[in-house]
Amino acid sequence: MVSAEVLHRGTWAFLIVGLGFSLFAMFESLDTALQSVCSLNPFFSCARVDASAYSHIGPVPDWSIGVGGFIVMIVVEAMLQRTYDHRLLQLLLGLSLTAVGVTVVLAYTELFLITPPVFCPVCLGSYLSNLGVLGCVLGLVRLRRGALREEAADSSGPSHHEEEEEEDTPPSPKEGGARRGARASEPEDLAASGGTS
Repeated sequence: MVSAEVLHRGTWAFLIVGLGFSLFAMFESLDTALQSVCSLNPFFSCARVDASAYSHIGPVPDWSIGVGGFIVMIVVEAMLQRTYDHRLLQLLLGLSLTAVGVTVVLAYTELFLITPPVFCPVCLGSYLSNLGVLGCVLGLVRLRRGALREEAADSSGPSHHEEEEEEDTPPSPKEGGARRGARASEPEDLAASGGTS
């Protein structure tokens, strides 16, 4: 099973890569000369997506959703690694699920609402990054649930081995039993045997 450390590293990698793609989408929207880098043909074209009526949601440009979303998830991941608060893990899970939901909507828009269909390679990079983040976070959630199950099993009662050990433990002097097998230097054992120091 993948360790939590590896999953956190994967989360960081996908978040940083996704933020990079989103920032590039911002720069190419502000400087259209950069769009030639990812406009490969009529289908894979950042320029066509940016020029369409679907490059904004109202007054909000699509790239700002990506930039803002990745920054928020980076902040939450940083806090999670400092505190290991399970509520932050749940928040990160909710954010990553929301990000994948936005990814599906934007991909659908590019493929089915823009005519003829078009796909933005830079957007694809951020979409895959969102999926990667969700996969890592789901792995962390699974590890936490496994740890909680183990804690519940440990606290449900002593094991059979522990019960046997308790049965073999001699009674204490307060319970009226003589202590056997104790160190011979203890005063009560010396008194019971009539020995002197």
